[in-house]
Amino acid sequence: DQSNYLRTAIAGILLGLHFALFFGSIKLTLVSNATFLGTLAPFFTLLIELTLFKRSYKKIIYLGLLIALIGTVLVLINDFDLSSKFTLGNIYAILCSLCISISFIILLNI
Repeated sequence: DQSNYLRTAIAGILLGLHFALFFGSIKLTLVSNATFLGTLAPFFTLLIELTLFKRSYKKIIYLGLLIALIGTVLVLINDFDLSSKFTLGNIYAILCSLCISISFIILLNI
């Protein structure tokens, strides 16, 4: 099916962006920040499913989402400075998580 090829290609491009952004973030921020923020894909996947697909989950899932958000804020708050290279690296790491999250959603719906 032609649409599956297109989805697979888009997911592949997003996977490539994920890695490019992740390695770019490692150059600009702490490896621990890049690794932590680069693995927030489940957080973004759940957010996308809640907002775009209007799915609902058990309350414990929402608690996990809240804990992940609080943890992210705690990691970022220390190095938050818009003029700092750490902030750009952290943004790259968050974007890399978003890319892999969208890739997961595309591939799961093929």
